[in-house]
Amino acid sequence: MRAASIARGIAALTALSGCALFTSLDGFSEPDEPAVVDDGGPLVEESGPAPDAGVEAGGGFCASAPSGVFCADFDQGALADAFEINERRGATVRLDGAEVRSAPSAVLFTVPPSSRSTGASLRRVLAPATTDVTIELDVRVDQMGQGSSFDLLTVVSGGAEVGLQLNPDGTASWDEDTAGAPPRETTIAGVTVAAGAWIHLRWTSRIEGATAPTELRVDGNLVGSNTFEATALTDVPAFFLGDQSMSNVNGEWRVRVDNLTVEVR
Repeated sequence: MRAASIARGIAALTALSGCALFTSLDGFSEPDEPAVVDDGGPLVEESGPAPDAGVEAGGGFCASAPSGVFCADFDQGALADAFEINERRGATVRLDGAEVRSAPSAVLFTVPPSSRSTGASLRRVLAPATTDVTIELDVRVDQMGQGSSFDLLTVVSGGAEVGLQLNPDGTASWDEDTAGAPPRETTIAGVTVAAGAWIHLRWTSRIEGATAPTELRVDGNLVGSNTFEATALTDVPAFFLGDQSMSNVNGEWRVRVDNLTVEVR
């Protein structure tokens, strides 16, 4: 996993706009401005919108999100309204309506072949967790890449990071990197990801002192568990959706995400 060293130098995020695409509620810190990274170059600052006043009236997946839950259904507004965007060396993250869980759009990560470091991701700062963290999202792999795994989601904080990665052979792995220790990647035996099909993932971590027992469910079924160091979740963590730093990508990755919710308590 490569997010920890890069995450320390990224600028603060933008405050949310008042739209049904992104619902900003409890459990998240409010950043100041967005920053877009292109081809590994310098940050480009843009002025941010007014703070979110709450959920707009109307339908949509996020209109029914419980209080205290951050929700992104990617159906209205711009990605930069709620996330910091990172795109490097031809990799992109875009709203796209070709295949969705909730119309009209989902977010599509595209990482073309590259022998150099590349990647595409969205980043948002969380509030420190004291009890638990629950992340749910719908995922569809349009095209399975080759040569490098794809970090689907990562939480980084205090020199530690934990995450879930998709592998070129259709398996998935827990990914953990703690300062002073070698990275750990552990294959989750109960997960097989098929290209072209939507699945629903639910990640739940409980804070128990210095550790965070974690479970992963796919379409409601428990498929794996692990115990991480709690530091990654409790010390002003940053949440990454997508992979911001990949090397030796031999075949293009195309991954869609829709209906993301994150609850931090």
